[in-house]
Amino acid sequence: MLSRNLPVEQLANDDYLKTKALFSLFRDDLSMSDKIQNLRFLMLSEDDAVFKFLMGVLTDDKLPDDLKKYILTELAANGHISEKDKIKITLDGKTETITGKEILKEIEIREINALINRGLSLKQSGRIDEAEELFRKAIEQYPNTPELYVNLANILRQKKQFDEAEKLFKKSLEIRDNPISRLNLTALYLQMNRTCLLYTSDAADELDGVD
Repeated sequence: MLSRNLPVEQLANDDYLKTKALFSLFRDDLSMSDKIQNLRFLMLSEDDAVFKFLMGVLTDDKLPDDLKKYILTELAANGHISEKDKIKITLDGKTETITGKEILKEIEIREINALINRGLSLKQSGRIDEAEELFRKAIEQYPNTPELYVNLANILRQKKQFDEAEKLFKKSLEIRDNPISRLNLTALYLQMNRTCLLYTSDAADELDGVD
């Protein structure tokens, strides 16, 4: 589709290519990956009519549910859905209304989980400094997520940077009191040979989950 010798952003505003990409979403002979590629191309457009069209197809029974979910996610991720919006979408033959706030929260959770998985993968492969940097940047982006503080604190604990690790565990508890943070803080105190008064029965139940 992108055969013309022009920047992709310019191609995305070509009326012919936009129309072709939009109607490709309904073609049965195209794979899901091809449709997603065309959808990403459409996200580069500056034409509000494109996004109104995409919003409208969310209730079209001719489109598979997975594609409609992906369209909804892309619209939200690219700033075309606000928290106050109410969007209708038909899934499994039933039309429901969901708020932009719900959609954006779900996207945020997915992004945070992806960051955590990436950080843990780096840590497990021995790339500790890269994992530390990733979690520090993630905290800047999502400062109210206790899981990010816990993962960074455990890296610092591994590097024997106990004072900062302690502050991070406590910060995670300030955001949301939870047994995992308490148990990890307890483990840190034990590692530092300090008396700990935070070990609770709730935390003990989570012992298997300690990093």
